[in-house]
Amino acid sequence: SEVYVLVIGESSTASHWQLNGYERATNPRLSQVTGLVSFRNVVTPFPATRLAVPVILTGAQESQSHRAPLGQASLATLFRQAGFTTYWLSNQAPLGLHDSIIAVHAYEADYTLYTNADDHTGRGQDDGALLPPFRRFLAEPGARKLFVVHLMGSHRAYTKRYPSAFAYFQPTESGDGADAYTAERNAYDNSIRYTDHVLAEMIAALEADPERHAALLYLSDHGETMPSAACGETGHGRNNEDDYRVSALLWLSPAYRAAHPDVLPQAQARQDAPLYSPGAFHTLAELAGIRHITQQPQASWISPLWQAAPRWTNTVPDFDRALRIPPCSKLKMP
Repeated sequence: SEVYVLVIGESSTASHWQLNGYERATNPRLSQVTGLVSFRNVVTPFPATRLAVPVILTGAQESQSHRAPLGQASLATLFRQAGFTTYWLSNQAPLGLHDSIIAVHAYEADYTLYTNADDHTGRGQDDGALLPPFRRFLAEPGARKLFVVHLMGSHRAYTKRYPSAFAYFQPTESGDGADAYTAERNAYDNSIRYTDHVLAEMIAALEADPERHAALLYLSDHGETMPSAACGETGHGRNNEDDYRVSALLWLSPAYRAAHPDVLPQAQARQDAPLYSPGAFHTLAELAGIRHITQQPQASWISPLWQAAPRWTNTVPDFDRALRIPPCSKLKMP
């Protein structure tokens, strides 16, 4: 059995993950998982889902706009051509300003399932709704599978992104002596703690078969700015540093690690390397051993041939050279 999973997160910035040194317990379950590497320095070119996700799925960018080329086939088509059965499971809406361009890629998969009839403005289903179909499809006959799983993650309003049982950090509403900044941060961290639960459940399902060669790559589409007493901005699309810094991790099953002993050390060596979200496409192809005409080993996060390169964003042409302007760390070229 050979299974690869790409989980696309939502609005999750790396600085609020316990795995990356955050002082709060936002990753209580993933912190206990073996064979896992958190990449702490990944950047997206766009702080908007409709632009960021196609780049992740295709690994391609046009030279001028840096957007994914229209009509470019995605990871689902690549794995289908390599003989995998492909599944797209989404807890985001299939139609809408931010969704329709992504749904085009969803229907490249053999099986497409949406669990949420609501868009990002409503409560809808929690991401846990994806777990039963994930387990069901995982158990179906077939030795080689690819899953693309699209979470609602930590999209505002944050209190709508987790069940009441996951309201760990309190209060999540201003009042009773708590300011709005603290309440917003608590709700946001609760949403990340719930993503931690969903990812841990998926890993547990993959690990249930000790002979299964499996890899799960999680990557948020973009980050999020959290408000503070100094910076009153919240959300994404603000051109602040945290809008572009995304949470990302790789988990490898024991059987996969035994068959490919060099991959985990290679990933660990890249924990703090300046990675770029389009590299997720090339990383997954390399994990599965798929060679293709658009291969870019220098972009793969696990390749010995990986090379650091300028990280373009829609705000500044070089993320790493940009100035951070207080109080919100707004990006600006020198």
